[in-house]
Amino acid sequence: MNHDDFDPTRVAPGTAGTVGVEARHTDILQAWLSFLIDRDARRSHPGSEDFSVAIPKTDIRTDACSLNPAEYVRRRIEPPPAGRHQTRTDLHQLYRRSIDCQLAADEATALLSEPSGARMVNIGDVCAVKTGYSYSRLPAKDRSDHGVPILLPRHLRDGRIVADDPPYAPHHLAAALVDYQVRTNDVLCVRTEALTPPALARPADDGRLVSTNLLRLRVHDTQVLDPYFLYAYLRLVTQTKMTTFARSTATAYVAAEHIAQTKIPLPPPHQQQAIAAALCALDDEVTAARALAVEAASVRDVINRRLLGGA
Repeated sequence: MNHDDFDPTRVAPGTAGTVGVEARHTDILQAWLSFLIDRDARRSHPGSEDFSVAIPKTDIRTDACSLNPAEYVRRRIEPPPAGRHQTRTDLHQLYRRSIDCQLAADEATALLSEPSGARMVNIGDVCAVKTGYSYSRLPAKDRSDHGVPILLPRHLRDGRIVADDPPYAPHHLAAALVDYQVRTNDVLCVRTEALTPPALARPADDGRLVSTNLLRLRVHDTQVLDPYFLYAYLRLVTQTKMTTFARSTATAYVAAEHIAQTKIPLPPPHQQQAIAAALCALDDEVTAARALAVEAASVRDVINRRLLGGA
């Protein structure tokens, strides 16, 4: 029979049914009668669960006029892959987080005014600038797989310290290096290798050791200089002044005195705090947006595999 003779909503019975030929015939008859009832009432026909489904002729043409019922039954009534709904739900939470960060950034920046009364000072006048411990104090051969984590340039990422898989200083050697430990709100800068942006230490970073390839800046008085303001300013000049410093030496490194002699604008404390709060909110917005982009791409790939994996 030519496929154009088919009713647009003809039932395609599946191969699954009650065991036994007579019972199977009964199932087919019931599915057909159910379809007729829905058609006469001008309702769409959902089919019988795991057994039949109504298929338009256009779909049959799309599938090269295949009349194998099992293909359409499986495709139309197979439940969605497990976990897809939860995956999308988790993604929506990141959307809400991103929107919240955006609103917080809008509110913080709306409160800003142009800095006024800022004076220029040397960073060394308001901060202690210290190079990490020298290799002679802790040679690479004396490092361990446990003890106090040692921070390296690769651990400075996107303004944070991400100390994954760090080397360690044995406790008995680390005890002599307490002057090189990190405290909350210290700013770390790379002094050799690739001059990546600085990072601001969080409470979780307390006690970690600064290696020789890093510089540690510690604010003398947070009522005079906000640590986040310092971090944001150094991030601004990293790719200009610090690169220039590195090129001016034979071994391409940034010395502590270079940073100490760098000028920084110093607005009144209340303006520093407002600027720092706005910049922090913008940083949170960037972090949330990046996390959202990564997760959205991951969810897309997961669903693609589930939808098209058996195509």
